[in-house]
Amino acid sequence: TTTAVDLESLALSPSSPLSEAQSLLAQIRKVKDESKHLGALKEGLSSNVRQLQHALEARKEKDNGEWKQKLESERKRKKKLERTIRKLRAEIEAVDQVSTAKNKSSKKSSVGVEQQKWNNRS
Repeated sequence: TTTAVDLESLALSPSSPLSEAQSLLAQIRKVKDESKHLGALKEGLSSNVRQLQHALEARKEKDNGEWKQKLESERKRKKKLERTIRKLRAEIEAVDQVSTAKNKSSKKSSVGVEQQKWNNRS
């Protein structure tokens, strides 16, 4: 017959089935705790990834909006410069016409002046 002391020493013996079961149970608890911890870390990382994706999308939209504004601003600037160039070309053309007209009239008048000088000599 086995006494209570013998059963207790048998249960505490490292090779006993009860001792092995308790050890396995402790390992299972430890793995479960680690699993919970890793699950929480995974959820935290997933949340961070979602936040970063939203931030990236918002940044893309913001950058896209800024580029659209810059592009529109440059288009307006280009149109304004083109108008200014057309006006300046028209002014140059007008000045050229006046200059050409003055040159023609001054040539006529200078020919007339030379003719008068010649006539005055004789």
